[in-house]
Amino acid sequence: MPEATLDVSPSEPAPASPRRRRRWPYAVIGAVLVVVLAYLGVAWWTTTRLPAGSTVSGVAVGGLGRDEAVSTLRTRLNERASQPLSVKVGTASADVTPADLGLSLDYRTTVDQALGFTVDPRIVARRLGHGEALRLPVAVDDATLRAGLAALAVSTQVEPVDGDLAIENAQIVRTEPIVGTKLDLGGAAAEIRRRWPDQTALTLPVQETQPAIDAADLDTVTEDFAGPALAGPVTFTVGDKQVALQPPQFSAALRIEPRDGGLAPVVDGEALTGVLLAPENGLGVTAEDARFEFRDGVPAIVPHRNGVSVDPQAAADAFSTAISAAERRADLPAVVTEPKVTTAALEGAGVKEPVSEFATRMTGSAGRRKNIQIAVDTVSGTYLAPGETFSLNGVLGRRTAEKGYSQAPVISGGRLTMGTGGGVSQVATTLFNGMFFAGLKDVEHKPHSFYIDRYPEGREATVNYPNVDLKFTH
Repeated sequence: MPEATLDVSPSEPAPASPRRRRRWPYAVIGAVLVVVLAYLGVAWWTTTRLPAGSTVSGVAVGGLGRDEAVSTLRTRLNERASQPLSVKVGTASADVTPADLGLSLDYRTTVDQALGFTVDPRIVARRLGHGEALRLPVAVDDATLRAGLAALAVSTQVEPVDGDLAIENAQIVRTEPIVGTKLDLGGAAAEIRRRWPDQTALTLPVQETQPAIDAADLDTVTEDFAGPALAGPVTFTVGDKQVALQPPQFSAALRIEPRDGGLAPVVDGEALTGVLLAPENGLGVTAEDARFEFRDGVPAIVPHRNGVSVDPQAAADAFSTAISAAERRADLPAVVTEPKVTTAALEGAGVKEPVSEFATRMTGSAGRRKNIQIAVDTVSGTYLAPGETFSLNGVLGRRTAEKGYSQAPVISGGRLTMGTGGGVSQVATTLFNGMFFAGLKDVEHKPHSFYIDRYPEGREATVNYPNVDLKFTH
């Protein structure tokens, strides 16, 4: 009987039906959609409330909705936003209102930006977590900001101060320069945008403005002129005479002046010559005018005398050269000088005899008589050329004790009191009458405030330096 053979092999699953194979992609897509929709719902939900712990410029707004957050910020920050900014500009300070700078706060934009819809998972995650510190955006009117800062710059600008050098009592007096400051407009605008409203006390950037005359200029003039000038005596030679002047003697003739944005040393030749020709130095001779004197009642000419002097500019130039030389010597040529009134001028004047005479009776104390004598001696011999105006105050000057005048009665406020030079008014009255009878032109005279019987009625005059004078013209 034939043997039966059994073939055993692994079984194969039955093939899936076509309908079942088409179902699984939809399940995946559906799951994804559920996740996406859930995420979008969460993202949307984060736009309805600010995250817990959120702050805007220090104001807590966590958990608040859009309108509630805007209202809270406006209530809490409006007062701060209207407070003046206290600004410091260099060493100056000022208060300025935000409105004057065109500044305002945009509460709505801040909240809208914080709650704006987004699918960015980083932002959504941050909103779901702890809130963050937000800053209010500042709305700026650029034109108003520029105008406000320009006005602030003017009010807070510190002008630079030039340095200065002076020579006083043979000493160098140095005044240091001061650097000025002015507001850095661009930097200030950026600082205000960055700091306000969180900070209302601001230090704004400045730019330095340099003085025209700085420390280097002071150093240069000190080293080149002032220092050498005062280093020691300078010996001046005029002809066969010489004198050594010490710094305390000539320093008053030295100046340092601002010029063309710098400092310029100046040697005052006139002042230096005045020191050189002082009588005690014996270098010069003062020229003397020719004058008249009366001899036996007849005018006679006293001849003039020429003087010996030096040229002021030559003296200044020689001094400037000498202070840089080892020997510090200045050689000057002598200059012959003529007086203002020469003998020839008086000889041609035709003065030969008196044209009028008048006398008043001398009275009073010894001091009063002395004052009259000093005044008479000073006036006597004065030459008045045709067309020239004589001034008694101009000839006598102020009556002082240094000129020899004494205390004597004077009229002041209608009353007699004591004053230096009392009695000189008698000289004025005598001259006034002499002028009157000579036919000269009266220019100015003032009678005494009350009548004095030693003077002729209606023909008398008083003087008081410098406001009451006797003047007449030839």
